[in-house]
Amino acid sequence: MWFITDNSRYAQERHALGLLEADSPWLQNVQWRIERESLLLCVDAELIVKGVVRPVTMIYPEVFPSAPPSVRPLNSDVRWSGHQYGAGGELCLEWRPDNWLSTVTGADVLASAYRLLDAEAPAGESSDRGYVLSAHNVSLGQEIRGQVSRLVLTPELLEQVERAVVPLEAQFQFRLRDKTIIAWVSEITTATEVVWKAQQTPAGSLLKGAAEPGFILALAEGDPRIVRSRKGVINGARELRAFLLGDKAPEFTQSEAIVLKQGEDIRAVYLSHEKDAVWEIAVIPPDPGARLPERYAVLTEKTVAVVGCGSMGSKVAASLARAGVRKFVLIDDDIFRPENIVRNDLDWADVALHKTDAVGERIRRIRLDASVDIRRQRLGGQESSGLFAGTMAALAKCDLIIDASGDPTAFNHASDVAYRFQRPMTWAVVFGGGFGGLLARSRPGIDPSPQFARAIFDRWCNEQNVSPPPEATRSYEAIGDEGPMVADDSDVSVMAGHLARFSIDLLSAPDDSRFEFSAYVIGFRKDWVFSAAFDTHPINLGSPEERPPEAQMSVEEKLEALTSLLGLLKPSNDPHPA
Repeated sequence: MWFITDNSRYAQERHALGLLEADSPWLQNVQWRIERESLLLCVDAELIVKGVVRPVTMIYPEVFPSAPPSVRPLNSDVRWSGHQYGAGGELCLEWRPDNWLSTVTGADVLASAYRLLDAEAPAGESSDRGYVLSAHNVSLGQEIRGQVSRLVLTPELLEQVERAVVPLEAQFQFRLRDKTIIAWVSEITTATEVVWKAQQTPAGSLLKGAAEPGFILALAEGDPRIVRSRKGVINGARELRAFLLGDKAPEFTQSEAIVLKQGEDIRAVYLSHEKDAVWEIAVIPPDPGARLPERYAVLTEKTVAVVGCGSMGSKVAASLARAGVRKFVLIDDDIFRPENIVRNDLDWADVALHKTDAVGERIRRIRLDASVDIRRQRLGGQESSGLFAGTMAALAKCDLIIDASGDPTAFNHASDVAYRFQRPMTWAVVFGGGFGGLLARSRPGIDPSPQFARAIFDRWCNEQNVSPPPEATRSYEAIGDEGPMVADDSDVSVMAGHLARFSIDLLSAPDDSRFEFSAYVIGFRKDWVFSAAFDTHPINLGSPEERPPEAQMSVEEKLEALTSLLGLLKPSNDPHPA
């Protein structure tokens, strides 16, 4: 109750309103009161607007003067102004949330209400209302927040709409989400063929919805067929359909949707066959402007393996998908449990699924054109040799291997593939207890191999006169003097963000990295080598180690080996083996 805790401001408000009442013939019967249920401070008054009495109430919010008072009709559902939030709603005044200053008084707000109503009131015998310009812009969110039906207009669909000089048949998808019907166009057809299929809208079983037919149409600038409505519902779907599509349109046998463009105006309507009525569908236009740097364009053709789809791996995979990567190999045998929610990018909708499957679906929700190779196995776990060999072969074909498993065995197998097949690799670990983490990369021909880089890290720790920190286990726990120390979601998210950025840099510009070093230890609080939170130590991994020389063979030995291999290609029943 600000008027109790801030007596001086309450006195100031009463004084200012008293002066306004004494000096203003248009203001009378000012009464202060406290609303019993809400305990809000209110002022009831009468505004004399061109001879007409307008009873109003001004309500001070509980956080006044941090927020402005509101003015509305007193005990009435009338609509007085074009600048009013619905019948009986508050007036939109000169002082409002987008320009409010705590020095403005309730008297100033009440005076603003009078000026608005006076400017809009008819003068003399005239029945024409005055017009007051709006002083602020309405966002798309404000404009359509009362609309329960919304059409997503992608840049690709907009191009098709602009070309539809004759009505084109379209397939619409409708999906109910949180009491909002979301619509999109999945394809456009002519009488003989499909001329366009959506690439950036949900399809298939990913986001299931109901399918409805419809049309898209672009009208000439002066065409009179533009659709207008006031309340969102227009009676007469059949009449409107014939008006827009002409006599050659197919018979109206079921409900349809229509996207209509005229000039810069794009409208969408739903034609109900059963009720013969038309409902307005709010159009969500494309948001212009690039969202990603130009150098990220190459990511769409890269294949990335993520070893470990737990807390860190799930976050890294989602981040890479947002950056533009669309081809993934996901490796993990674990099941997503309710206890994993505290750190994973997944949620309750994914409980009991394999993490690889759930993360794969997460990627496809971000990148609708994503291709995900699911490997439900632990790299180096007890599996058949054939299954393990197939996964290692899939790793060898990737443009980048990311180890987010926190598992030394998995790291060893991933690093072996990276070394033998000359594939870049990045990895990160959160130290036990979440006081910091390690971030590293290995680029063939530039950095040491992953295994060698680990040895260099251990040597660096010796140079700092500290032991290598305990790496977090799968649950990111470590036992200390005060009991279990657990890394929380923010700790893992920080390292996952760094790992994703490190990986994007390597994929997009392998020869022009923006990171001067290939390994960093990053602190989250004072501990180990970290003198304070966010203390970062770069580690110079040096040049790549020399690869062992290949065994030398004479020409005769090579010929003998080749002949033996060719012999293996002969059918077993060949009477003349090589």
